[in-house]
Amino acid sequence: MTTCADLIDEAISQLHGWGQTQDRVTSLAADLAIGTTNQFTVTAASGQSVGISAGPVEIDGEQLYVTAVDQTTGVCTLDPGFGRGYGGTTVASHTAGAKVITRPKWARRTVMKQLNETLGGLFPDLFGIETFTGTVTYPLYKYALPAGAQWILTVQWQDPIGNWVAAHSYSLDPYDQSLLLGDGPMIGRPLRVLYAIEPGLFVNESDDYVATTGLPLSTVDLVTIGTVARLVPGIDISRAQLTSVEQSDRSRVIPPNAGMNVGSYLEKKFAQRLANEAKSLRRVYRPRIRRVF
Repeated sequence: MTTCADLIDEAISQLHGWGQTQDRVTSLAADLAIGTTNQFTVTAASGQSVGISAGPVEIDGEQLYVTAVDQTTGVCTLDPGFGRGYGGTTVASHTAGAKVITRPKWARRTVMKQLNETLGGLFPDLFGIETFTGTVTYPLYKYALPAGAQWILTVQWQDPIGNWVAAHSYSLDPYDQSLLLGDGPMIGRPLRVLYAIEPGLFVNESDDYVATTGLPLSTVDLVTIGTVARLVPGIDISRAQLTSVEQSDRSRVIPPNAGMNVGSYLEKKFAQRLANEAKSLRRVYRPRIRRVF
């Protein structure tokens, strides 16, 4: 199963690769409960490549605000007012060994938001597919589809010997998302309808990609590329220092316009992948000739 958390991890990994820098990390020395509001302990408070410092930190998907760090014991003190759930994140429990990131360059909450922005921009090139089932009735030939139905892909009814037969006369009422079925299908026979919906958005990091979005797994890399393209210009923003000395020092790590150049490259790659996925989807769900009444 591929989850929202998997996409976040992949996007952050790619962003760090383009930026040539890594976040400062350590880990929890003990479990951190939801009700804890004063402090927590980390395994390493300082070191050459690990540690933690005062300011916003991230554990799993929650951000916390640390006001003080004991470099000897690893005890971190939280702000009593907004130490938990900082930046609009959700307070959650965390287990010993969880990664603790100091001032993450790309917070998981931000990446998840951009994942949803990317998903929201895929429609109508890409769409999810849902199924409605019912029974052909008379004299009522109107069937209420679930909210969110955008257009009908195919309508079929089952004949007495079990074969599914395409209905050639139907339409979608735009006012109440109802299927209007024409003549042809036999009364009392099973009915099934495939219809298009907008891709669903993530709510939690544990959300399954296919079940939530309605898109195939082949689109995971497409959504990841689109998300990274949205975030990578932040590399250039991080270079916007106040003095020329700071700018010159930063240029040795990240060249000028690096974020914009990478973003442009990824946008072109995203557009190409989107076109390919849209072509594949329409190869499966081709437009069908039908009579409109």
